[in-house]
Amino acid sequence: MDVYDNTVIYILTLESAGLETVHSCHQLCYKLRRFRYNAKLFIPLASGGNFEANPDFAKYGCEVASSLGDDPRNILIVPETATQLLYKFQRIRKAIWWLSVNNYYSVVFRIASWENPNFFNIISPYNCFHFTASFYAKKHLELFSIPKSQIAPLEPYVNSALVLKSNIQFKKQDFVAYNAKIVSRFLAGVLSFFKEEKYSHIKFVPVADNMPVNLRADVFKLSKVFFDFGDFAGRESTSQEAALFEACVITGKTGAAAYIQDTPIPEKYKFGYEPENVAAAAKSILDCVNNYEKNIGDFTEYKNFSKGLEGQFEKNIKDIFVKVKEL
Repeated sequence: MDVYDNTVIYILTLESAGLETVHSCHQLCYKLRRFRYNAKLFIPLASGGNFEANPDFAKYGCEVASSLGDDPRNILIVPETATQLLYKFQRIRKAIWWLSVNNYYSVVFRIASWENPNFFNIISPYNCFHFTASFYAKKHLELFSIPKSQIAPLEPYVNSALVLKSNIQFKKQDFVAYNAKIVSRFLAGVLSFFKEEKYSHIKFVPVADNMPVNLRADVFKLSKVFFDFGDFAGRESTSQEAALFEACVITGKTGAAAYIQDTPIPEKYKFGYEPENVAAAAKSILDCVNNYEKNIGDFTEYKNFSKGLEGQFEKNIKDIFVKVKEL
């Protein structure tokens, strides 16, 4: 996208979008400003959201625009869960940032199945660019007639504070962290497997992305295993964080977890959510606890992948936003 001397890049942010999305928007604004782009967060008045009260966001020092200049020289970037607001702006150039796939359908349309071929009939008139935060999102967009010239990767990175903390040496304990946001029969079955007295030495610790950074770091630095049996609507930052802290990562096979480009762990650590797979998933967790030193090497690729995301994000920005002089 061409960026002129007087271009303003607005990044629309909603409190209802969730902390991961809000954090990614702050990261993007911060990096754009570091590269001398005039970037601002735009928070619609009706949405509220005192993001700067959160120290995880305040550290980015992002400027918040009180209004938006609906001008063709400017650019508006909206998360996929805020596309319902695009119709309000007629002249500005628009981009949808696909931080997830599934959340688009559940939040915007509230439909049970996300495989609805008609949803782009609503978006296509606005001639949007599409930024993908995962290979999963890219593959999904390929199902529709969007020109490849209008699709580009823009893949968020792990919180830099956690990257720094992960470089400190720590002694692992028989801790197993897991995604606290997930409530499912499969998860319940896995946890039930470990109720026997012989597994009492293993401590299960729930983790969520709304936990303070320091608290997440304290959990991951002790944990031998992290598992997430969610839908992986996009790349899951908690799984990436766990890999940085050298935890064995065990997932399902849905969404972004299905793709090696998004979740680069061996296939044997990914499980379908059928009831017959509960025991196998639980035994994989147990094996990673009991034989941590033997298994942790299987996750070196994921650790290095997660550590390199910030550099890749900066490259994505430079590839997308091209500074040009007006004739």
